[in-house]
Amino acid sequence: MDANRLDQIHIIKQTIRNSQKAGRESLSHEDWACLSRKAQECVMALDQWQSAREVLLYSAFNKETDTALLRDDALSRGIRVLMPRCKPGEQGCMDLACISCKEDLIPGQYGIPEPDPSTCTSLEFFSPDIAVIPGVAFDHQGNRLGWG
Repeated sequence: MDANRLDQIHIIKQTIRNSQKAGRESLSHEDWACLSRKAQECVMALDQWQSAREVLLYSAFNKETDTALLRDDALSRGIRVLMPRCKPGEQGCMDLACISCKEDLIPGQYGIPEPDPSTCTSLEFFSPDIAVIPGVAFDHQGNRLGWG
C-alpha cells in the first residue's frame, strides 16, 4: 500500500476516534455509570467469564468503561486479577501485576489506579482467560480501531 493511502487511512481512523471520544466525553456521569454497568453485566454473563481462572483488567480513566464491578466479582470468586501499571523510570513501559484486593491499587504515574509495587510484584508468566482492553472505536467485526 502506498504512503498516500496509508496517510488517508490514518486520517479516517483519527477522525473516527476523535468523534467517538467527543461523544464519550459528552456523557453525563449518570449515563457513563449506567452504560459502564451494562457493559460489565454483559461481560459477567458470558460463559467465558464464569469459567475464567485468570483475567486481565484495567482501571478506567477519562470516562473509559469502568471495570470495578468486574474486578470485585472476580476477586470475590477467587479469580486471579491482573492489572497493568507504568514501570517507574521507564517511560512508555508497562508491566502486569496480580492484585488480591482493591486496596492493592494506588494512584500511579498518571493518577490512574494501578497495582502497588510494594505489595504486588511484576509477573513474568500469565495466561488470562479474558482480557478486557479499553477502546475508543471498533469496526463492524468488533476489532479495536487502534492507533496504527
